[in-house]
Amino acid sequence: MMSMQDFILRLNPRFSEADKEQCIPIVSKMITLAHIARRQGLLSLSKEIEEEEHLFFKTAVEMVLDGREPEMAGQVLQYLILADGFTGALLLERLIISEAVLGIQQNRNPHDAALVLASMLGERYLPLFNRLSHEDSMRNSIKLIDSLHDKKAWPEYMVFEKMLLKQPVGCLQRILRNIDHQTLGVALHGCGHELIQKVLLNGVSQNTCKRICEDFDYYGTLSGVVTINAQTEILNAIDELEKSGEIIPI
Repeated sequence: MMSMQDFILRLNPRFSEADKEQCIPIVSKMITLAHIARRQGLLSLSKEIEEEEHLFFKTAVEMVLDGREPEMAGQVLQYLILADGFTGALLLERLIISEAVLGIQQNRNPHDAALVLASMLGERYLPLFNRLSHEDSMRNSIKLIDSLHDKKAWPEYMVFEKMLLKQPVGCLQRILRNIDHQTLGVALHGCGHELIQKVLLNGVSQNTCKRICEDFDYYGTLSGVVTINAQTEILNAIDELEKSGEIIPI
């Protein structure tokens, strides 16, 4: 049986941003499960699936509870995915569940699980779960994870890009006028090409654009928390400009 990583590579799936956003709750759910298993033991997971309606998820956890060998459990999960021909968010969801449950079975550190599962959504989503690595207790971790189930509670990383993409060019220029190039460069790192292109070509001066591009590789070495703080600063600036009437709220 091939490993789950090899299985995913062989499938070579392609997922849209909508597929990835739809799977954020299942990533947070599986990280919660990893914390519970690590702190309370594998048998504690039986309570988590008592009323579970997701058959694939329930089957995966039950195999761990029954003491199935990792190779067999992985084989069953792979066959289930292949048999039903899932695509899009349904496929991604099952790949995430498989990777998470097999990691729990192998006693993977929950913080490592957070990194691995978030990476399955792509680089842009890493800051969304990055803070989990800095939580000291399961209670705080689960509280943070639960907030991710509600889009309204998503951190600024997810709001920032959509907010700036909606801005007319004139408003965008006004927003960025008083933002220093380092803050803007850090905030843009990890964002989609559409936003980066809009900001660099239409939102800032040629000199600012040049300075951001020169330092862009450096911004990638900074933590997700630094990126979120930079984006929060810009979002706060937007809020102040809307309150003062200098730009129109969107």
